[in-house]
Amino acid sequence: MSVFVAKFRSTAMLCMALLISTPILCQDAAKAHVAIVRFSNDTGSSSFDAACMVATETLTLTMEQIGRYVVQSLEKSDSGETGLQALAETEHFDFIMYGSMSKLEAGGVECELAVFDRAKGKTALRHKEKAAGVLDIFEVSDDLVVSVLESMTGSHIGFGSVALSNSGEAGHYSVLVDGYPVGDDLQSVDRVLIGKHIVTITQKRMLGARVICKAGVDVAEGGTAEVSFTVPMLMDDEKAKLDALQASIRSGWNDPAKSGEVDARLAELSSLLSDTAYSPKLAEQRNAALQLGGEWILRKCRIGIEGAAWEPALGLLDAARTVYQNAKNYPDPRKIEKTFEGDAFLVATLFELAGGKALGDGDLAKGLECFENALMVSTRYLNGARLTDYAYALTMLQGMQSNPGAQTDQTLKLVFGRWIDAGARFYGLRNQVASGAACLIVASDFSRQLSVDGAGYAEAPFVLAAMTSDRTLAIQPKDAGSPLNILAPADSRLVFVQDGFGSFGKVALETAPGAIAVHPKVAYFAGIGQLQDQPAIEASLDGGDLVGIPHTFEGVPAGAHTVRIPSFIYGSKLIRQLEESVTVESGKRLDFSPQLEIARSTVNIVDIPAGASLQCDGIVLQTKDGGQDGTFSYSGTVDAGHPRIEVVKENRDWLWTPIFLADGASRTQSVRAMRLQVSLQEKTIRFKGKSEDWAGVDPIFGATASTPPGNIKGSTISGGCLCRDKRNIYVRIDFSDGSPDMSVPGARALQFSQYSNNSGQVDLEESTWPDGSRHADIWFSNDGKAREIGSYMVGPSFLELSFPISWFASSFDLTKPIEASLYFWIKSTDAAYGTPAIDVLLGN
Repeated sequence: MSVFVAKFRSTAMLCMALLISTPILCQDAAKAHVAIVRFSNDTGSSSFDAACMVATETLTLTMEQIGRYVVQSLEKSDSGETGLQALAETEHFDFIMYGSMSKLEAGGVECELAVFDRAKGKTALRHKEKAAGVLDIFEVSDDLVVSVLESMTGSHIGFGSVALSNSGEAGHYSVLVDGYPVGDDLQSVDRVLIGKHIVTITQKRMLGARVICKAGVDVAEGGTAEVSFTVPMLMDDEKAKLDALQASIRSGWNDPAKSGEVDARLAELSSLLSDTAYSPKLAEQRNAALQLGGEWILRKCRIGIEGAAWEPALGLLDAARTVYQNAKNYPDPRKIEKTFEGDAFLVATLFELAGGKALGDGDLAKGLECFENALMVSTRYLNGARLTDYAYALTMLQGMQSNPGAQTDQTLKLVFGRWIDAGARFYGLRNQVASGAACLIVASDFSRQLSVDGAGYAEAPFVLAAMTSDRTLAIQPKDAGSPLNILAPADSRLVFVQDGFGSFGKVALETAPGAIAVHPKVAYFAGIGQLQDQPAIEASLDGGDLVGIPHTFEGVPAGAHTVRIPSFIYGSKLIRQLEESVTVESGKRLDFSPQLEIARSTVNIVDIPAGASLQCDGIVLQTKDGGQDGTFSYSGTVDAGHPRIEVVKENRDWLWTPIFLADGASRTQSVRAMRLQVSLQEKTIRFKGKSEDWAGVDPIFGATASTPPGNIKGSTISGGCLCRDKRNIYVRIDFSDGSPDMSVPGARALQFSQYSNNSGQVDLEESTWPDGSRHADIWFSNDGKAREIGSYMVGPSFLELSFPISWFASSFDLTKPIEASLYFWIKSTDAAYGTPAIDVLLGN
């Protein structure tokens, strides 16, 4: 989300909540007509166009959401009270709201918002705010809106925030407060008006917009209300819908009469799963639907081939050719390729049978055409399978055509005998199969005999009575000692047995090979949440080479086998190695879908400050009393890999990201050795030298070994505070033994750095002016050129200073942590003592 959009939503939420809760202009039942004129950019710089647009849209949406006004937007209006009065009278506007942004001679930008009241005939309300520049224009816009609304309502306006916690899927969702949309996929809603509100979480899901959570909150000033919700992977009616569609698809898979119905159901399934941003884990089902759609096109192709078995044509493969050529776009491309190639081999065989029938009838031209078509299928889709046989047949037929005297029944029988016999048998069985009460068995090599359930051999093609149970077919391949096996499912109408082509292999009839499909449940790792990308996982079978999974190991002998998935890193988690024994049954495919586990390690976290929260990857860990000094400790297991371990106390955050925790490893870590990160506390300080003015500000710089006695002429740093408001940074440094002598030349500074190359320094200097007066000044330098930006105050045992945040804009990214170190010593020969570096987040 851009800064402009985020800022707009924050301001819009602020105004909307106020206006909904407090009627400002209209107390009557009838709605007042309000015109909102686009903010005028009078700065002369296009960089303020976006700010004008945001301010205008904020007002417009706010007035529309209140429901008490008829709102109309205007690009511009006549200037001056007379022009506004004329516009209000002509268009019957009760109020006209208009604003502008303009440059000030002294520097900065002035933002103005005014309300013209038709009844009073004049601009009844006008407020102005000054902004230093583009960086704080949105903050100033907030202030301007608040001041106008407080003037209108005569009441105090306070704000809090709402924290949102999703314990479910990492899906896209929208957030509404009191029915008004405030953003998508938010973890918090800032600047919410104090009082009671309704927070609603919605999603656009497969069956339409759904309310995931609706909760009432009571927002206190400066407080944070919490709303917890769970984005589901699938809702009950969604699961029921998907199950019903899949059942309907399966029921019509083999029924040509239901082809249109299956088409419609697959289209509906694909549409429902086209956008799974609301539950990314559904991408797995979307891929399955994509694969199913491709396989259905192949299945329709097969149904068409079977229906035209006695009248084969090249066009029978056209409908599935595109799927085959784009197989790489499907989750299981090899299955797509193998299925299509099997169908292509069947079409080539049907052309052979048709050619044999034609030659038996003495039709050489028809026979030649059939073998040419078989050759075309072979070269186009089958890498030249049976090319030698087809080339031989074509050569002989072309020779007979060129020499009619060579064409005799004896010659045809001698050269094409196996094709003629197979064609005669095939076309002789046509009426039996057409009755629907039989199953036709076709073999790709007519010289081989087939067996059924291991009993007796017969020449293909042949017909079996309608099958009510699965049958095992076997064919003896060329130059092989063991037959090739294939399972013929019950109710089959046509079974094609390939010989020496495909992936059946050469195995004994009694031990038909099986397969192992390995597809672990990688999308359901406990503790990881939604996987954005499929991790690169590998597996091996019986100690063989590793292959990427999901993967199907084919031609696996029946019996016990070992599948191993080595450990791997995904995100920050170490996934434990899996090694498991599985058993494959003869002729069957085993779906092996194990649940992979996250490896675990033991950590001991000590010196946890009292009142702090210990978290590992965002999950709070239970601590126990660990020492006499009031600190606490934790000893237990965490996810192995690179866990993010944090200790959070109010606005302080200590972070430890280990280099690597191995499975079963044990590590001990002190919080004192962790890196301290700070989200800078907000409070406006009035310098009076009173410690109570700093009440509620957490100490940042404390007395440490790096601030020994004597580093400031006998004074020792005993503590310090650091905070900010919208414009300034405030610092207070306390000394245990009196104020520092600032008149002694030396170095004293707050030093800042970011990304190890951007840096700046705030220097404190005392100087005597020509008139003899002494002055305490603050200078900021980030490019070797010092600029005076403020002053500081020295008290009996403290030092207070403030300086504008805006001076950091040219050196730092204010939305990311800046490393701050306090250096304070006098003599240039002294060691460079200072406080430990901390990360200070200024811009958030």
